[in-house]
Amino acid sequence: MTFLNQLRRLIDMSQSVDAKPRSLWRDANFLRMWSGQALSQFGAQITELAIPVLAVLILGATEFQLGLLNAAAVAAFLVVGLPAGAWIDRMRKRHVMIVADLVRALALAMLPLLWWLGVLEMWHLYAVALVLGIATVFFDVSYQSIVPSLVRPAQIAEANGKFESTHQIAGIAGPAIGGWLVGILMAPLAILATVATYIASLIALLFTRDNEVVAEKGSHDPILRSIGEGLRWVFGNRLLRRIVGTTAISNFFSTISFTLLPIFILRELGLSPRRWASSSPSERSAASPAPSPRPTSCAGSARRGRSRSARSDSPWRGCSCRRPPSYRRSPSLFWSCRAS
Repeated sequence: MTFLNQLRRLIDMSQSVDAKPRSLWRDANFLRMWSGQALSQFGAQITELAIPVLAVLILGATEFQLGLLNAAAVAAFLVVGLPAGAWIDRMRKRHVMIVADLVRALALAMLPLLWWLGVLEMWHLYAVALVLGIATVFFDVSYQSIVPSLVRPAQIAEANGKFESTHQIAGIAGPAIGGWLVGILMAPLAILATVATYIASLIALLFTRDNEVVAEKGSHDPILRSIGEGLRWVFGNRLLRRIVGTTAISNFFSTISFTLLPIFILRELGLSPRRWASSSPSERSAASPAPSPRPTSCAGSARRGRSRSARSDSPWRGCSCRRPPSYRRSPSLFWSCRAS
């Protein structure tokens, strides 16, 4: 009987190994996590459009102020990026993601509140961008390494493919949705949509179950030693060293152009956020100089002719309004008078 039991166990083990793993479409735990992250990625795309619109059109940010805003957003990746990986190895990754979603939701919710109170200033945007950057660093590092604790080893490739597909779809459709929301509502109110997606992601994470086992505190090397080992391994590899170098150069010059792009498109060309977001990625990143468009009509005014208050070289020339409307008071009238 003992021999037969061992033989039966071996047969069962071989069948379980050869059996095809169950599709993740039937895994409710993974689908809960996946749906929450898909919503948060769409929300992040909305904020990437709404915050520059808020700075340029409502607060009248200068080129220098917009540069400081962008620097505050990316500073966390430079300062906190290296130790974040070592810290997260000592924590439960799902718990880190929950806290990061909560921090991001609370920080973003402050912008509509301060705008509604009439006290919103640029330094508020700097602070929120810095907090968002720090929380995003911790979230992204945990997000990239939590998959093995959610699914079986044979399902990791499928899970990563589903996460990447939603990331690409959000990158394409997210700006269009953000431009539509900013055009219909206002930039501060559109940010509330991102807050809602972060809360949805937080709730999904609360009900997600993982099998991660955190190592004991004494089993980890000191943080500085872990960071040093990681840097030596990256820069000691010839291919990785080249990838890091080319990526750093590309990011440096891309950041310069993307920092000034909102001022050029929204203020100089007079395009609406919806028009900016609906353009292709190549058009958004390589916008060429063009004459300022001339609006042909303006809702809410029966008077025709050139506005006396509009400058001859501004995007308001040809508008029938006696005075260009304020984006703060009426975004729909603002864009009906301005080029769209």
